[in-house]
Amino acid sequence: MAVDKIEEARGILRLTGVGFSRLTSPDADAAMGGPLTPIDLPGMLGDEVDPAFSRRAQQVAARVAEARRLQDIIEATPLAPPVGVDYRETSGFGPRVDPFTGAPAFHAGLDLAAFEKAPVIATSPGTVVFAGSQAGFGNMVEIDHGHGFRTRYAHLRDMQVNVGEQVQIGQRIGSMGSTGRSTATHLHYEIWFRGKVYDPVSFLRAGRHVYEQG
Repeated sequence: MAVDKIEEARGILRLTGVGFSRLTSPDADAAMGGPLTPIDLPGMLGDEVDPAFSRRAQQVAARVAEARRLQDIIEATPLAPPVGVDYRETSGFGPRVDPFTGAPAFHAGLDLAAFEKAPVIATSPGTVVFAGSQAGFGNMVEIDHGHGFRTRYAHLRDMQVNVGEQVQIGQRIGSMGSTGRSTATHLHYEIWFRGKVYDPVSFLRAGRHVYEQG
């Protein structure tokens, strides 16, 4: 039922830590517009339509539309793991001691380690907006997933996508390496929503609900 799908989608989106109202606010959606033209069921089906039935049909249509909208948001949300093999978390999001200076610093991503050349994959469909070398990050790929979401994959050994390329969830975009400001082979992974960076761990936890439910 549409109601069940709506509640399921809301629960998953809340787990990301972004804030449900922020995720679903009008300015978070893709550009849309046009005049408001309500559905005229009596005009479509005839004057004999029961008003109660008409109201019920409109309510159902609204719930189906909301379920579809939330599903679109979930499909844009980067919920899949960014590494295609087993990995371990080596440094979390937030304040930490910088591994090079020993001073307090803010870590804007999640570090995940596996073996050199381990597959690094897109965590949601999107468009590659950067693929190259950047100070501190080494070889990095950035993907725009739409709906305000972007992800960054840094310290790559190599990159297997180009700017402007459309990628699918699970598609290999590069290989794990240790380029840039890195102490050893790992992936530095960041998630951004409308200009603010968020903890990827929350998205990975939310994603487990999506994939466990099939």
